[in-house]
Amino acid sequence: ATDDQVTREITESWGRVRAMTTATSSVFAYPNGLPIDFGARERAAVLAAGLPAAVASVGGHCTLEHVRRDRFALPRIPYSDDEVDVRQSLAGVDRAKRFVRGTRA
Repeated sequence: ATDDQVTREITESWGRVRAMTTATSSVFAYPNGLPIDFGARERAAVLAAGLPAAVASVGGHCTLEHVRRDRFALPRIPYSDDEVDVRQSLAGVDRAKRFVRGTRA
């Protein structure tokens, strides 16, 4: 896509989300979100749209170090269809289990 197309798509999609709901998060989520799917151009377009940060499709809990390193490529917790998995993930149970096992991922 051209630079103008990228800027327009990000700006218009954010505008539509705001118009359709009052329950918005001001953090952008890249549609594909793999590191090869976005770069400096997309980061700049997200910033130009007035959004302070963006999440990528790289799993994991976001830490202050991630925010300091690149607030436009933050990791996000993978979505699960299993409600128990979602609750445990949000509560940090899965992270605690990995810590105890020594994997810390």
